[in-house]
Amino acid sequence: MIQLTYQQLKAAVEAKGYAFFDKGDHNLNIVGIRSVDEFTNAFDDTLCFAWRENGDEKVLCLPGTTKPGTYGAAFNPVTVMGVTGTGVLIPGQYRGCWEWHDCPDADFGDWNKTWSGYPYMQQVGALKLWRDGNRDTVIDHVYEQEGMFGINLHQMSMNSARAEDMSGQVNNWSEGCQGAQIGHFLKAVPVIRAAVAAYGPQFSYTLLVQGDVAV
Repeated sequence: MIQLTYQQLKAAVEAKGYAFFDKGDHNLNIVGIRSVDEFTNAFDDTLCFAWRENGDEKVLCLPGTTKPGTYGAAFNPVTVMGVTGTGVLIPGQYRGCWEWHDCPDADFGDWNKTWSGYPYMQQVGALKLWRDGNRDTVIDHVYEQEGMFGINLHQMSMNSARAEDMSGQVNNWSEGCQGAQIGHFLKAVPVIRAAVAAYGPQFSYTLLVQGDVAV
């Protein structure tokens, strides 16, 4: 994971020609930063949330994953639209791609629930994926698809609820989804809820690679 300031994140997003939402309180930017072009099966990417509050710049950077896991995902690819391969989100900006589904009564101590029993972002707009089906750890930029694939943003690895616990593996917690271990993901929930109250439940997502960011 890398730590970025609001201005560093803004500069990186705008350098790619993407929109950065900088006007009004709680106008939330959600930005993923992929660390390497490999299936590492680790939460070694960065998920950033940037907004203004009373005009002040705020940024929350969390360890997470922008890549599918290995077991149950990259090593066990599925067939979609005639192509066998695990879906890997292609870096880019996707406007209005996610919708927030809240669950204010969720029991975060109940590990028997699935991720969809908690607050999460659901894909509602088209996303672009690569389909990698050769079962190695290198992300191959082949078989591009665009559409609705259920690529959501959600909490993962419910056995790692403590924010300081980085021992969890991604595995099939992601078959293309973006996310973070639950102890980290919970830190973003109040930020998202404030943005929903101000602007509604639909959000854009920007995925960068680490080389796009000056640190």
